Amino acid sequence: MFCRFMKGFGLYGEVKAHYDIWTDDEKSTWEKIKASGMSLILDVFAAKGATTVCFPAGTKVHTQWGLADIEKLEIDVPVLTYNEETGRQEYKQVKKVMRRMTRRMCAMELSNGTTLEVTPEHRFFSNGEWVPIEELDVNDTLQLKDNSIVVIENKIIFPIFVEVYNLEIEDNENYYVTEEGILVHNGCNDAENKMEDPPGTFRDSNGKLRNSDGTFADDPSAVKKTKTGEEYQRNMSERQKALLRDADDPHADLSDEAREFIKENNGKKVPENYEVSHEEPLYTRSTNEGKAEIDVAENMKTQPKDVHRARHKVCGDQYHQFGPANKPKIIK
Repeated sequence: MFCRFMKGFGLYGEVKAHYDIWTDDEKSTWEKIKASGMSLILDVFAAKGATTVCFPAGTKVHTQWGLADIEKLEIDVPVLTYNEETGRQEYKQVKKVMRRMTRRMCAMELSNGTTLEVTPEHRFFSNGEWVPIEELDVNDTLQLKDNSIVVIENKIIFPIFVEVYNLEIEDNENYYVTEEGILVHNGCNDAENKMEDPPGTFRDSNGKLRNSDGTFADDPSAVKKTKTGEEYQRNMSERQKALLRDADDPHADLSDEAREFIKENNGKKVPENYEVSHEEPLYTRSTNEGKAEIDVAENMKTQPKDVHRARHKVCGDQYHQFGPANKPKIIK
């Protein structure tokens, strides 16, 4: 099964090559490191932004003049973006093309047949929210330029040392990639807010900060910096109220095990395969103040993940046209 999965991405040969290198008893450890291309120096390099959100060369970007490879774009080229305040698409100019190296990638296979590679931290627009691709699961959905959705069918994160690219865009911090046009965040504000790792430290293959002698170091980026206008953070206390309320509601679509889990954790954790969604989606409000008004327990609902996602497949993220994503699309 695993091999068939890897072949679906065309990665089987690469993984097999790495397996052969690391199981070769005639090679020393250093020879294996050099042969695999994963020298420890990559971790030092990665600590200086190598894992910032990016795409590999050849990734198609939607411009005013058609599709273009991301690495061939130049300053002032108009690319298609999404204005979150107006809910409309508009062309905005490229301000900067950024290039760097990364030490790991995420490969995906989508329901429309598209395959895509991207750094795991890159955020995609899913169910009205910007979510890092490494946090999304199989069967989660991504939004396309025509406001329809596509489903993630396969996903894997793998080590590799490759050059990747990202764009800084005028005004709007997003753009569309692949021929079908998947909406992605450019993450530039995140890069500006990212705290630099202390001198004499490096990141291991799991992203953990270590001292030069290999011991764990205090990670300054573990505490997120905040600033005026940053991305909205969901109200966890209101979510807790909604979970506890639904756990006590005999009509809520929850199993006995899910109810027990919620009560045992005092509503601070969501049961596996369940989600707490909003009846009126947060993305219908353009400001943090507006989102806060509807980010309350009365507007939340605990339900099975597959039920929530199935309804999104019916009405998509097109709230203004079809109503809340938690309700089936009404065909007139």
